[in-house]
Formats: sequence, structure tokens, C-alpha cells
Amino acid sequence: MRTQINMLKLNVLNLSKILTISFFTCSFLVSCSGGTSSDVTPTVTDPKCEKPILDAKNARTKIIGTWKWIQTETSSRGGSSISTPTTEGKTQGIIFKENSVDELVNGSVISSYDYSIEAITGTGQLTMTYKNSNGDVIRTYDLSFCSESMKITPTNVSINVTHLYNK
Repeated sequence: MRTQINMLKLNVLNLSKILTISFFTCSFLVSCSGGTSSDVTPTVTDPKCEKPILDAKNARTKIIGTWKWIQTETSSRGGSSISTPTTEGKTQGIIFKENSVDELVNGSVISSYDYSIEAITGTGQLTMTYKNSNGDVIRTYDLSFCSESMKITPTNVSINVTHLYNK
């Protein structure tokens, strides 16, 4: 009986060591993979953009036109990935008009919204909001762009997603 108890204590001790090592290994791996989208330099930028558009009124004027999707970067604790028209097998775009925006997939309009662009007080950043015809907020983005490139980042998602577009 005593040998069985000693064997049981030894098994519990070994199991405890294995679990402790596993816990610290997992904790280390998770903490090392916790990058964000701001850690990665976008691969597509406007080479002429030395000064981004930060004024909301100017942004509302300059954003009007057709924007072609270049890539989407998704980052989370599990790592990051980049989607492009080639990897997704489709083209996407956005057409901004004075007060409305059309989203396109393979050249066809898939959704239309009203939008607004506002400056975030004291931050030097812009936010863009999409609303449906009832005035309900559908999406909100952090917005940064220049005359020929735009980066939008959804603000209401639990992972980091950044969409890059060129005009």
C-alpha cells in the first residue's frame, strides 16, 4: 500500500512539473506573438504623401472619387495575415460621392451608405462613419489618407484590421 501511495505522489509531482512547463511555454509564445497592425509598415503608400490630410472639411472634399482595394492586413495574438485581390480572387473598391459611399466587389455595387468624416478633438486624427438609410451607424473607421492612398481601420472589432486603398 505504501508503495502505491509513493507511486501516486511521484505521478502527481511529474504531472505538476509537466503542467508548469506547459503553462510557461504557452504564456511565452502568446506574449511574443502579440503584434498589432501598427507594428507592420504598409506595403502600399502614396510616395508623394509627405503630409496626410488631417482636416475633416478638406478630407470630405479630397476623398470623393473611386478607390481601389490594395490589401487588408489582419493582426491578432495568433499572428497576422495579408489579403489582396490575388489571394482573395476578387477586386474590391469604394466610390465616395458628396454624402454617400458605394462598396464594390468585382465592379458591382454590393452596398451603399451615407457617410460622415469628423476630426477627433485633440488627436489630429479622423474618423469616418457609415450609416444606413435609417440613420443607424453601420461601421466606424479610423481614417488616414493622402491624395492618392487611404488606410481605414474599423474601430468596433476585437482584432486589428487595416484596409489599404489607392485612388
